[in-house]
Amino acid sequence: MTAALHVPEGGASSEDELTRLARDVLPGGVLGKFRFAVEDGFIPASAEGAYMTSIAGDRYLDMSCGGGTLVLGHRHPAQMAAVDAQLLKGHHYFSVVTEQAIRLAAMIRNVIPCAELVRFAATGSEATYYALRLARAHTGRDKVLKFEGAYHGNHDIGVISLSPTSDAPFPTPQPNSAGIPRELIDSTLIAPFNDLTQAQEIIERERDGIAAVILEPLQRYIPPVPGFLEGLRETTERHGICLVFDELVTGFRLALGGAQDYYGVVPDLACVGKALGGGFPIAAVTGGREIMALCDPKEGGSSHYVYQSGTLNAQALIAASAISVIETLTTPGAFEHLHALGNRMREGLDEICRRLGIRAKAYGVGPTWFLAFTDHPIVDHRSSRAADAKKLKAFHHQLLKRGVFVIPGNKAYLSLAHSLADIDRALEDAEVALTQMDG
Repeated sequence: MTAALHVPEGGASSEDELTRLARDVLPGGVLGKFRFAVEDGFIPASAEGAYMTSIAGDRYLDMSCGGGTLVLGHRHPAQMAAVDAQLLKGHHYFSVVTEQAIRLAAMIRNVIPCAELVRFAATGSEATYYALRLARAHTGRDKVLKFEGAYHGNHDIGVISLSPTSDAPFPTPQPNSAGIPRELIDSTLIAPFNDLTQAQEIIERERDGIAAVILEPLQRYIPPVPGFLEGLRETTERHGICLVFDELVTGFRLALGGAQDYYGVVPDLACVGKALGGGFPIAAVTGGREIMALCDPKEGGSSHYVYQSGTLNAQALIAASAISVIETLTTPGAFEHLHALGNRMREGLDEICRRLGIRAKAYGVGPTWFLAFTDHPIVDHRSSRAADAKKLKAFHHQLLKRGVFVIPGNKAYLSLAHSLADIDRALEDAEVALTQMDG
């Protein structure tokens, strides 16, 4: 039966009505695990720059930025002009290589150090999935080593040891979803992030079976310790193992060339997305010609051919948006501004917590921030569990009450549309929120 939705006079449904309908037609009333719950009482109506307005007419400073996709902010003029122009020409030609896709691939190759060839996908989950398939085909091995607490998408390996609550001995995998085949669980190895010694020990022991080591160079909000990425690069290279950087978060955010550019460590394969599309669904696998050529359809039918395809991959409208994103990010001072915003926010939060005597520290790199309610250093997933998750959500809910939009419990993002004045305003709200989050 179709759910009835009453539309009040004026053409807009109320938040209460939409919330009731959401609970009726969506599992849990939400769009996914890491999505804003309808119970939080916010349904967006419009957005511009660094701000969003709800159906109820409330205005919010957006520090979610589309889950990190809106690195330019909402409705950036250059991006909107590119999208509008492409809509007038046509927006999808199914599997036909367009000028926009070709130009975009060339731009990606020009800025990402590891990129000799580019293959597009529609989502980050697809990109990491295909990268691991390429690694297996290239090496002739099956096992994958990932780091505890890392998220590599919705596919099976992506949610193995994503958020384990028990301290199983490494490299024991712990699935965080039902429905994952036992064989795949057993072929996944787990190591602690930032522990090079333990990761190297696992690699040395399992080297003949490991196809890939995949990691987020900035895992969630935790930066790599000096020498960690370099050590993984040396060890994987020595044993013929593909090093895969999941740069869905760091790509086009820490630097134009992503984390590999920012940290100076070049992987065999890298996956980018999120910021690349500027809010439109696109991702890409990039890497050396020898590996990437395995998905050339001219190799179809051969034993080493890697199947990869997608109906909406780099369709013209999305590619036009992505081109405008990269062009805007090449503007002089763009990344300096993004890093200045993040530094100001993190340093401001640390100063407020010191002044108020609150045991918390701000983490993140570039235009990202996360406030961990603990004074114990966080270097990996297990040390992150020392942080008080309830206090974090209480803090975020207080920010929401004051018109600062964050996803409770999650990392926050900033964009080119934010100003230092926006950061100062958010810090003022954060100080009030920290004093009232228990009240």
